[in-house]
Amino acid sequence: MTSPSRSATGSRYPVAERLDLIEDLHGHRVADPYRWLEDVEDPRTRAWSQAQDELVAEFAEHWPGREGITRRLGELLGSGVVGVPVWRGERRFFIRREGGQEMAVLYVQDGDAERRVLLDPMVLDPTGLTTLDAWQPDREGTLLAYQLSAGGTEESVLRVIDVVTGELVDGPIDRARYSPVSWVPGGLPGESPGSARVPAYYYVRRLAPELVPADEQQYHRRIWLHRVGADPATDVEIFGEGHDPRTYFGVGLSRDGRWLTVSASVGTAPRNDVWIADLAELGTDQAGGSADRAAPAFRPVATGLDAQTGAYVGRDGRLYIVTDLAAPRGRLAVTDPSTPQPEHWRDLIAHDPEAVLEDFTILDGPELETPLLLAGWTRHAISEITVHDLDSGAQLPGERGRIELPGIGSVGRVALPGRRVATRPGSATPTTSLRRTSSGWTGGPASTSCSPSRPARSRCRPSSPGRWSTPRRTGRRCGCSSPPAPTCSARTTTRSPCPARPSRGRPFSTATAVSTCR
Repeated sequence: MTSPSRSATGSRYPVAERLDLIEDLHGHRVADPYRWLEDVEDPRTRAWSQAQDELVAEFAEHWPGREGITRRLGELLGSGVVGVPVWRGERRFFIRREGGQEMAVLYVQDGDAERRVLLDPMVLDPTGLTTLDAWQPDREGTLLAYQLSAGGTEESVLRVIDVVTGELVDGPIDRARYSPVSWVPGGLPGESPGSARVPAYYYVRRLAPELVPADEQQYHRRIWLHRVGADPATDVEIFGEGHDPRTYFGVGLSRDGRWLTVSASVGTAPRNDVWIADLAELGTDQAGGSADRAAPAFRPVATGLDAQTGAYVGRDGRLYIVTDLAAPRGRLAVTDPSTPQPEHWRDLIAHDPEAVLEDFTILDGPELETPLLLAGWTRHAISEITVHDLDSGAQLPGERGRIELPGIGSVGRVALPGRRVATRPGSATPTTSLRRTSSGWTGGPASTSCSPSRPARSRCRPSSPGRWSTPRRTGRRCGCSSPPAPTCSARTTTRSPCPARPSRGRPFSTATAVSTCR
């Protein structure tokens, strides 16, 4: 036996001072002797952490099989990653990491033109300490909002660039950690009558440090409406005041700009609340009007319930709700946005006692005779995608009701790039193209490179659909907002179990299944 202060190699473990600190929490005495280690700026914490690093390095030199594991991981990661494209008209945005690259690069491609680099973290910071946390193009594909953090802090700073020129047009905006971004279609009316419309978006930002207690500066988030180019200090507060300071918010706007959905979850609680607002009530301009002058009136969709819920207004005007309320493995319901409460919900896809409903998306493009609904499931740890009638939710009969995937694996999400071709990259199979034809779904290799994804780590706090979004439990960013805009993560393409994760339905005509194969 070795003494508690000495390692098996004889090296001494770092000494950690024990404080005589005991708190009374609701009648329970709780000891917290190492609270000083929570302060990363404390010289004692820095010295202790450095000593721990040195001790681990000493042990690692003697770990058996380390070289073999390192070599194998290099082989797997060396195959590269290609992310799901996000389409805006004929312009598509996607991330790609070639074998050997440290960071994924964000590309943009116009039609059949050559792809070009839009953002490369290694160019922005050759030290490799700056991370592209999330990105989101506007609805027209002319502007790109993106978030960078440095040194592993995850303290994302929000900026906006012109997609064509790369010129910075907005930002930097700090205190935007874990923030979704939802663009206003067509922008907001100008300041004066007859002036050009101004690009704008909804996002989440913490209050300024001087407005909150010193030990609560990481909390106190609000949803804001921001005009591109304006001083963030003039942003309009839309939602958040009066909520628990620990609350994480998600926000999303329907494609026509009329319906604003908001989700909220306290800390990491496995439940959330959802509201919806009709921006048309503020004026005749659905995309803004007077919405930039006052906060809209929100109606509860699901509040005070022990459930996770996401809400999304489709192009057909219906409110789609994915929830585990009275359905532990998830169900999909529909209602009118003007009557969003649970008593008005009608199930489209009922609870399946043997499979978890992970995701859904809507196919309602002109290429189809009737609109369809795709549902992503996990059954006995294996993913599957089923095809349903959009109006009734009934699964199509026979082979028409199921999409055959190219191998056993985990579908990261069912997403719609807005084009006829969809891809399913995986670490064990080549990237595959899935097409909807008159006879069903067909697929074939789209490239010869495999695309492993890093395991998802939760960054989305209980809020959203919307990566952007994302990603508490999506790869990097769930969508952590209420849809419709997908959250585009620069790090992963893995499954997102964010609280409102399934509400990612998108009104387009094709689907993308992102997969990491086992």
